[in-house]
Amino acid sequence: MKERPKVQRYRIPRGNRGIRKTVRVMGRLAREALTDPLTVETAALIVGGSSEPGEMALRIRDFLVEYVRFVPDPLGQELIRSPRFMLERIRSQGLASGDCDDVATLGAALGMAVGLPARFVLLAFSPVEPFSHVYAEIANGCCWTELDTTAPDQFPPGLHVFGTETHEVQG
Repeated sequence: MKERPKVQRYRIPRGNRGIRKTVRVMGRLAREALTDPLTVETAALIVGGSSEPGEMALRIRDFLVEYVRFVPDPLGQELIRSPRFMLERIRSQGLASGDCDDVATLGAALGMAVGLPARFVLLAFSPVEPFSHVYAEIANGCCWTELDTTAPDQFPPGLHVFGTETHEVQG
């Protein structure tokens, strides 16, 4: 069986229709990562034997903050890095880089790998422009833990959110 590339380029329509297509691809990659021993074993190491959902969610967030750096996609391209690609980079180079969809996909996969439901949250920063940011949230037992670790690197302080949309990642 031929292995799928770990970084894929997608042709997506413009606007929110294209953003929703990207979110569907992200969900598929996060679900596929649940059968990857690297993702499952890394998630178990991150949570360190904790079975308390809130603690597990915070440990996953801390892992993303420590090991992933925001780097935008090339101009005019939509690249989506698989959780395996990101984890292999962390393992071999000590850090992985990617944009918000890469971090969200990895965060959702890690949360789901330890049994926590995940969802993606889309944000729009203009009433007339499409969604331009996505992050993952994982259930922590009573509510959701936000895994948005890239926003401080890409948005100026005080940016106003005009719209949100949530997409559950079905495991």
